Amino acid sequence: MGRYFEVEFPTLPETDANAVFVSQNEETARCHSLGVILYELFLNCTPISPGAKPDDDGGLGSGSRNFDASIEQARKKIQLVDLRAVCAPEIHSIAHVRREEASTALLREGCSNLSGGGLSASLCLVIQNLLDCGEDDRPDNAYDSIDAVINDLHLLLLDPSRFLFNHEPVYDDNGRITLSFREHQLYGREHEVSLITETFCRVSSGKSESLFIGGFSGSGKSRLVNGLTARVDSVGGYALTHKFDQMFQEKSMLDMVALFNDLCLLIKENSSQQDLLVLVNHLATVFSSDWSTLAQLLPNIKALVPHLERFADGKEDLDNQMNVRSICFTLQRFNRVVSSATHPVMLFLDDLQWCHKSVFTLVESLLCDAIGPPCLFFVGTYRSNEVADDHEIFCLEQRLKSSGVPTTMLSLEGLNPSDLNTMVSDALRIFPRITEPLSDIIYQKTKGNPFFVLTFMRSLADRKLLEYSFSTRRWIWDEDDVSSMDITGNVLYILSSKMSGLSSNIQSALKVAACFGIKIKQSVVENLSADPEHLDIRDKFDLVVKEGFMVKGGTLEFKFVHDKVREAAYDLIPEKDKDQVSSAV
Repeated sequence: MGRYFEVEFPTLPETDANAVFVSQNEETARCHSLGVILYELFLNCTPISPGAKPDDDGGLGSGSRNFDASIEQARKKIQLVDLRAVCAPEIHSIAHVRREEASTALLREGCSNLSGGGLSASLCLVIQNLLDCGEDDRPDNAYDSIDAVINDLHLLLLDPSRFLFNHEPVYDDNGRITLSFREHQLYGREHEVSLITETFCRVSSGKSESLFIGGFSGSGKSRLVNGLTARVDSVGGYALTHKFDQMFQEKSMLDMVALFNDLCLLIKENSSQQDLLVLVNHLATVFSSDWSTLAQLLPNIKALVPHLERFADGKEDLDNQMNVRSICFTLQRFNRVVSSATHPVMLFLDDLQWCHKSVFTLVESLLCDAIGPPCLFFVGTYRSNEVADDHEIFCLEQRLKSSGVPTTMLSLEGLNPSDLNTMVSDALRIFPRITEPLSDIIYQKTKGNPFFVLTFMRSLADRKLLEYSFSTRRWIWDEDDVSSMDITGNVLYILSSKMSGLSSNIQSALKVAACFGIKIKQSVVENLSADPEHLDIRDKFDLVVKEGFMVKGGTLEFKFVHDKVREAAYDLIPEKDKDQVSSAV
């Protein structure tokens, strides 16, 4: 209704002899008094001891007085509390006893009315925890200071959809209540986001740079880079992304060629007819008699040039002529034409530890173009715990630096306890001060690895160690039970344990999918469906999606949500049967 009220607590001089005594004892008294004010404000009555008689109108204590008088009385109470703060300790002690007696009565008689008064669960919790400050044996969630109250009130105001309003539980396809993770939030990565954004800004001004990001699996490397793709699109750039697969390292160069072949379609979709004409003429000038070489390497070039025949002298069989060196040279010249300050290109290669060494040769040739430096931003991510110091990644880094290409090495560590607590707080829609003990346990179990945190929390929910309470309208847990949960230091243990409890149909689908790598393309699904042994494979994959292990792209394309999920699915296959299963599919 546009109304507000203000509570002001006098501040004691730091030189006051009783300042330390007051700061330790009266801070909680102020919190308690604020709880009384809020209680009266929302319930329009003043709580009294259980033995008090109701007024004629059936109310308790001052319930028969008008609302303004009730608030005025509460205001006077807060003033009395502050006056006691500057009195002698003896007087303070007497007042403290009286206040404790009143607060105990309040907790017994009044707090049960909070949830029935139409208040949201979070606001009830704030008032309850303020009133808890009046108890001798203060509950763990009681406020320690007014500053802590202010932090919670700020969350209510700044993010009411998450922390203020009540929420009906959201169920997944299997009838389980889901945690409210912020799917696109990057916690604790502000510095890294700023660095990668600034680097791309330099590239879009007419330069080329490279950025290597190392970190453990699940540290958020891919999400960090993927967050930049929207910015690349917004400035007219082209984002090329590819994730290498451990099972198909020998196909790495073919994947790179396919990536630039797709770039032709991106250019077609995002260019005007006039721009296309200028680009085609430039390509024709650069390649001249080698146009047929480019056309066979990148068939989608035909999308840019409807009358390709007028540029070609005839088809040639290049299967035996296009070695790695010639492919690098052709793509180097192509990239020199299509990338510019107006249309910078971002080349993001994920999981470099699994690519063939020919890919590093290609990247070097693209970035170290002496004739015409392109506007290319290369980003490569790798698992730092799976590469040695002499890996080709670091050799490429040194060669790029020697060639004058600005190169940055970035390492992603686990989230610090504070950022992790923010992540847990958001997922549970509960104040950070309350989730801190839980997040401390999760940090000990996961070392702050974001993907491990997500997996561990979902596992807690699956095992009923993290439950939604309908009576309190929030998530609850037992810290001792959570602490005792063993994950053996490996998220694969959690995933494998969950997969082992699934039906045989879903397990068989996971095993089949794992044999094709991180992604199962539409053509693969169609071929499998034609096999009598896998006629219902589409339905099985849909069940896997419902369990949250895969996501669906389009109608017939499926992808594991993470490398670790695919690894856990592949581990479902007994070691002695892996070769047989792989050959069968």
